[in-house]
Amino acid sequence: MDRQLARGEFSLPQTLTVAQAADVLAQALRSLAGKPAPWRIQAGELLQFDSSCLAVLMELRRRAGDAGVELLGVPHRLRNLADAYGVAFVVDPGAASPDPLQAASGDSGR
Repeated sequence: MDRQLARGEFSLPQTLTVAQAADVLAQALRSLAGKPAPWRIQAGELLQFDSSCLAVLMELRRRAGDAGVELLGVPHRLRNLADAYGVAFVVDPGAASPDPLQAASGDSGR
Protein backbone atom coordinates (compact mmCIF):
# COMPACT_ATOMS: atom_id res chain seq x y z
CA MET A 1 0.00 0.00 0.00
CA ASP A 2 1.27 3.46 -0.85
CA ARG A 3 1.59 5.45 2.38
CA GLN A 4 1.95 8.81 0.63
CA LEU A 5 -0.37 11.33 2.30
CA ALA A 6 0.15 14.55 0.40
CA ARG A 7 2.76 16.35 -1.64
CA GLY A 8 6.06 15.70 0.16
CA GLU A 9 4.44 13.73 2.99
CA PHE A 10 4.82 10.06 3.96
CA SER A 11 3.38 8.05 6.84
CA LEU A 12 5.44 5.37 8.55
CA PRO A 13 3.65 2.05 9.18
CA GLN A 14 2.72 0.68 12.60
CA THR A 15 5.68 -1.71 12.51
CA LEU A 16 9.15 -0.71 11.36
CA THR A 17 11.77 -3.24 12.38
CA VAL A 18 14.70 -4.75 10.54
CA ALA A 19 12.27 -7.03 8.68
CA GLN A 20 10.42 -4.06 7.12
CA ALA A 21 13.16 -1.41 6.94
CA ALA A 22 14.32 -1.93 3.35
CA ASP A 23 10.77 -2.06 1.99
CA VAL A 24 9.63 1.00 3.97
CA LEU A 25 12.67 3.00 2.87
CA ALA A 26 12.11 2.06 -0.78
CA GLN A 27 8.42 2.92 -0.51
CA ALA A 28 9.17 6.28 1.13
CA LEU A 29 11.75 7.19 -1.49
CA ARG A 30 9.33 6.30 -4.30
CA SER A 31 6.56 8.36 -2.70
CA LEU A 32 8.79 11.36 -1.99
CA ALA A 33 10.82 11.32 -5.21
CA GLY A 34 10.70 14.69 -6.89
CA LYS A 35 8.73 16.24 -4.04
CA PRO A 36 10.06 19.44 -2.50
CA ALA A 37 11.72 19.15 0.88
CA PRO A 38 11.31 19.45 3.74
CA TRP A 39 9.63 16.11 3.54
CA ARG A 40 6.98 15.60 6.20
CA ILE A 41 7.18 12.16 7.77
CA GLN A 42 4.24 11.10 9.93
CA ALA A 43 5.44 8.81 12.73
CA GLY A 44 2.32 8.82 14.90
CA GLU A 45 1.20 5.33 13.84
CA LEU A 46 4.46 3.67 14.93
CA LEU A 47 3.79 1.04 17.56
CA GLN A 48 6.56 -1.52 17.09
CA PHE A 49 10.05 -0.48 15.98
CA ASP A 50 13.72 -1.05 16.57
CA SER A 51 16.94 0.75 15.70
CA SER A 52 16.27 0.04 12.01
CA CYS A 53 13.58 2.72 12.20
CA LEU A 54 16.29 5.24 13.13
CA ALA A 55 18.40 4.05 10.20
CA VAL A 56 15.47 4.61 7.81
CA LEU A 57 14.90 8.10 9.21
CA MET A 58 18.60 8.96 8.94
CA GLU A 59 18.66 7.87 5.31
CA LEU A 60 15.56 9.93 4.53
CA ARG A 61 17.24 12.95 6.14
CA ARG A 62 20.34 12.35 4.05
CA ARG A 63 18.34 12.05 0.84
CA ALA A 64 16.28 15.19 1.60
CA GLY A 65 19.46 17.27 1.69
CA ASP A 66 19.71 20.67 3.32
CA ALA A 67 15.94 21.23 3.35
CA GLY A 68 15.63 18.18 5.58
CA VAL A 69 12.78 16.21 7.04
CA GLU A 70 10.01 17.32 9.35
CA LEU A 71 9.12 14.40 11.61
CA LEU A 72 5.60 14.57 13.05
CA GLY A 73 3.97 12.59 15.86
CA VAL A 74 7.17 11.03 17.16
CA PRO A 75 6.40 8.44 19.85
CA HIS A 76 8.15 9.03 23.17
CA ARG A 77 9.75 5.57 22.98
CA LEU A 78 11.34 6.46 19.63
CA ARG A 79 12.81 9.63 21.17
CA ASN A 80 14.22 7.51 24.01
CA LEU A 81 15.73 5.04 21.53
CA ALA A 82 17.33 7.87 19.54
CA ASP A 83 18.75 9.34 22.76
CA ALA A 84 20.14 5.95 23.76
CA TYR A 85 21.93 5.61 20.41
CA GLY A 86 23.21 9.19 20.50
CA VAL A 87 21.23 10.24 17.44
CA ALA A 88 18.56 12.47 18.99
CA PHE A 89 18.99 14.86 16.06
CA VAL A 90 17.18 12.30 13.87
CA VAL A 91 13.88 12.78 15.71
CA ASP A 92 14.39 16.19 17.31
CA PRO A 93 15.40 19.07 15.06
CA GLY A 94 16.50 21.05 18.12
CA ALA A 95 19.09 18.45 19.09
CA ALA A 96 22.62 19.10 17.89
CA SER A 97 24.01 16.85 15.20
CA PRO A 98 27.28 15.22 16.16
CA ASP A 99 30.40 16.92 14.82
CA PRO A 100 31.91 14.31 12.45
CA LEU A 101 35.46 15.59 12.98
CA GLN A 102 35.09 15.51 16.74
CA ALA A 103 33.56 12.03 16.64
CA ALA A 104 36.34 10.72 14.37
CA SER A 105 39.09 12.06 16.60
CA GLY A 106 37.45 10.94 19.84
CA ASP A 107 37.92 14.47 21.20
CA SER A 108 35.11 15.35 23.59
CA GLY A 109 35.97 19.03 23.44
CA ARG A 110 37.26 19.22 27.00
